[in-house]
Amino acid sequence: EILPKSLEGAIINPITDVVFTGEEITPDVAVNVENIQLQKDIDYIVEYKDNINAGSATVTITGKDNYCGSAQTEFNILPKQIDSLEIVGEYTYTAHEIVPQIVVKSEQTELTEQDYDVEIIDNLNAGSATVTVTAKGNYSGELTENFEIAKMNISDFDFRLTQYSFTYDQKPHCPDVDEYLYNDVPLVLGTDYTVTKDKTTANVGSYQVVINAMGNFEGSKTL
Repeated sequence: EILPKSLEGAIINPITDVVFTGEEITPDVAVNVENIQLQKDIDYIVEYKDNINAGSATVTITGKDNYCGSAQTEFNILPKQIDSLEIVGEYTYTAHEIVPQIVVKSEQTELTEQDYDVEIIDNLNAGSATVTVTAKGNYSGELTENFEIAKMNISDFDFRLTQYSFTYDQKPHCPDVDEYLYNDVPLVLGTDYTVTKDKTTANVGSYQVVINAMGNFEGSKTL
């Protein structure tokens, strides 16, 4: 009786590290037993485990016909480098932190939010804000991109005065600007706008109040 030879002690040549592709990775395996090069699917079959995502993958060699038993080796799947960060659209001051739409790619593959962490700084006020993307999981690398937050124009704001008419009494009169909410946040006199009033407002007539934007706002409004 001739018994199958055990694969115990078989030499499996080291497998070179490979980069994540999003698909199963099945590298070729070279197996030697006592200086004899075995043939795949004739002397052994190959099974792969954990061979899609970045990390350590396992290769199991199981003998057949003239060979029995099994042997294992591992190989590394390396994260793939990200190479593109695009900020989509234009942004205007909202009185709240702005989270822009971004597109992160590795070559032509668009990543999902689970593939990276995002840090956004200086994204409240008008001016330059910064997005930093740090890849994780199956991807690696860090990319940074700036975007501009434009000032909001107040010309279409529906400002109101505290009073629109007065009765002549030889005294100057000029109303204040009523509180105005922009995205539920009140504008602040001296921070968001200044007010210019007609100096001579004691006589009968029509007068103007001009609201001039400042800070995160631009433009003016005449009432």
